[in-house]
Amino acid sequence: MTTTAPRTDLGLDPLLARRAHQYAAEELRRLIFLRVVSPGERLPNELELAAALDVSHVTVRAALRELEADGLLEVRRGRNGGAYITGVPPLGGGAATVSALKESADSLRHALELRRLLEPEAAALTAGRASAREVAQIRKAQKLVAAREQSDDSSFMAADTGFHLELARGARNPLILRSIEQVLRELAPALQALPESGAWHNRSIVEHEQIVRAVTERRTSEAQALMLTHITYTERAIEVLLDGLVAPRQRRPQK
Repeated sequence: MTTTAPRTDLGLDPLLARRAHQYAAEELRRLIFLRVVSPGERLPNELELAAALDVSHVTVRAALRELEADGLLEVRRGRNGGAYITGVPPLGGGAATVSALKESADSLRHALELRRLLEPEAAALTAGRASAREVAQIRKAQKLVAAREQSDDSSFMAADTGFHLELARGARNPLILRSIEQVLRELAPALQALPESGAWHNRSIVEHEQIVRAVTERRTSEAQALMLTHITYTERAIEVLLDGLVAPRQRRPQK
């Protein structure tokens, strides 16, 4: 009986190096930075957080440990135990930012809805229509985002926006391009208010690479699905933020 060497040409993509708890920590960190949860307040319990973030309670526990190590919260035991916010970094959203986001909540949700309809379809069209020159421009924009991984948030966001617009340009439909430009302008205040991190940057870079690969290889359905996955993560972060701002829950220690 002969044996054959294992195949290495299955086309599998490497898994993200970041762990789930780091992304859960990122979501919670955003709420803390924007003071949706104030110093002294207690976060919902682990099971409630797990349900809200759609992860396991083990993942939430690891995320809380990371935030505790950062000095953002304190995990207390006992009858009045829980995760209490201990401080808010000086960067992030202040009162003016929170007020502006509250006033524009409906517009932001409309923009998120339109983005979900437009960008995945635009990615599919680009995969089917873009010329070799346009694909090269998309790759150039993607590499610029990757080069900004360790830079400040505003520089990374500018490069990220450039990538999305270059990708939309490849669909060769000026109305789609203008619509996506408008959507990104509408979302800019919320995106700028969300504190970034290396974990967030890394995730975006990996997903951009996957989208560009699908476009380059003319895999329209895959480009569409990958873009939907990519924008859904940001959409969820903004929705959680808006829910907390518009209808904040008063979470006070039990006596």
